Amino acid sequence: TPSPFPRNVTVRDCLIQNTGMWEPCSAGILVAMAMDVTIENCTIEKTPGPGICIASGCWGGHRIEGNDVFDTMWLMKGMGALMAWGRDRHWHWQKNKTRDRVKAFPDMPKWDTIKPIVIRGNRFHAHENFAVNLHDGTSNYIVENNVFLPGGLTMRPGFHREFRNNVFAKAPLYVPTWYGRNGDIFERNIFFIDRKVPIRSHHFLTGSDHNFVHAHWREAQPAKFLQRLTGKDKNSLTGNADFVDYFNGDYRVKRFSPASDVGFENFEMDRFGVTDLELRHKAGRPPLPK
Repeated sequence: TPSPFPRNVTVRDCLIQNTGMWEPCSAGILVAMAMDVTIENCTIEKTPGPGICIASGCWGGHRIEGNDVFDTMWLMKGMGALMAWGRDRHWHWQKNKTRDRVKAFPDMPKWDTIKPIVIRGNRFHAHENFAVNLHDGTSNYIVENNVFLPGGLTMRPGFHREFRNNVFAKAPLYVPTWYGRNGDIFERNIFFIDRKVPIRSHHFLTGSDHNFVHAHWREAQPAKFLQRLTGKDKNSLTGNADFVDYFNGDYRVKRFSPASDVGFENFEMDRFGVTDLELRHKAGRPPLPK
């Protein structure tokens, strides 16, 4: 029987540039009411809106891997290079109503996003916006081994999200609102310290520990200010992460880096975007923090 919605779709090795000439409020790739969509090794640049937009949680199972998404959001503000909307059955714009629904039905955030959405091994950048924006009620996500360039990650209320082994290159984590005991886990990530604090939140993650805050002038020591921000991070450290080649965007750490002590593991930094040689020649590169 044919599926009544898009399923098992693959978008691979596509170069998408300069979109929005006739439809400004558009995305390079839009996923909505679909299951098991794979987006891999695409380069998406110079877009007025998001490079990738996940317009609803249902029904999940998507894999977004190895993409290079940058120079986005030139027209639409307050969104992200990757923009994800939840707004599934558990979500309500009044925070207390969402909390009451999930309290009554703890598995409700997975009624629509029935399979985890995996975002792995990508590089994200947006023009004066968030690199990744997990918005209203986004739930059941696994986010790992990504590079977030300036703009960082913002997380609106959601449930059951795991963030592991990502690099935030002068890119803070903004958390406008959080529910208590929401199942969000944040661990083994590296932040670059800057004028702004690395995490802005008035609420706490369900779990946050073994993170590393890079400060090139500092010997490795407990990240006490991070502990004060999150109320957790007992084993998190701050110090010089000893990057392989910071100025050229290679955020792997060297063999004896103290970031390895919190469990951070290197991942490839030269495999973002298209793999076809002709397309790679035509593709641009994102601006890197200096």
